[in-house]
Amino acid sequence: CEHLKPQFYQVDLYAHDNLSYRDSAGPTEVLSVHKIIKITVLPRPVENLTISPGNGQVTLNWDPHPCDSVVSYEIYRSFGSSSYNEDTVCCSSDPASSGFTLIATNDGNGNVTYTDDNGGQGFPFGADICYMVRGVTTTRDFTCATNIECFEIEKELAVLVKDSIDVTGAVGSIRVE
Repeated sequence: CEHLKPQFYQVDLYAHDNLSYRDSAGPTEVLSVHKIIKITVLPRPVENLTISPGNGQVTLNWDPHPCDSVVSYEIYRSFGSSSYNEDTVCCSSDPASSGFTLIATNDGNGNVTYTDDNGGQGFPFGADICYMVRGVTTTRDFTCATNIECFEIEKELAVLVKDSIDVTGAVGSIRVE
C-alpha cells in the first residue's frame, strides 16, 4: 500500500563488457546495452464479494480494502450473463464496455455493504443479474474488480400470461392461463 502512487517507478539497467578481460587482438569497441523499465504499482483487487438476494432487493458485501488510499467503491450491475474480461495485469478495463452499469458509489474504505432494489422498481422475473465492485483511490486510480457474482430472479408467484373471453352473455366464461 505504501508504494502506490500515480507515477511509475523507473528502473535503469546498464550492462557493458568488462574491459580488463579484453584481448588486444579482439574488437576495440565496448559491448553495452541500456534498458529502461517502467513499473506501475496498483492496489490489489477488492475481494470476497457476496450477494444475498431476497424480497425484491439484493444485498452486496465485500471485504474492506487493506490500503487506506482506497477511499470509495464503485458498484456495477449487469442484466444478463456477463462477458467481462478484465486486464488483470493493469486493471485498466472499463466495466461499462462489457454491459455493466455503474449503479452506486460507496464513500469510505469501510463502507462495504450495498443494498440494490433497482430504484424501487424491483427486478424482472427470470432475469440473470450480475454484480462487481472496484475500489477507487485518492488519486482516482482503480483497483481490479471483484469476482463477478450472479443470480437469477425466479418466478415465485403465479403469473397471468393469458386471459380471454370465450363466451359472452348472461352466463359467460373466461379463460385464464
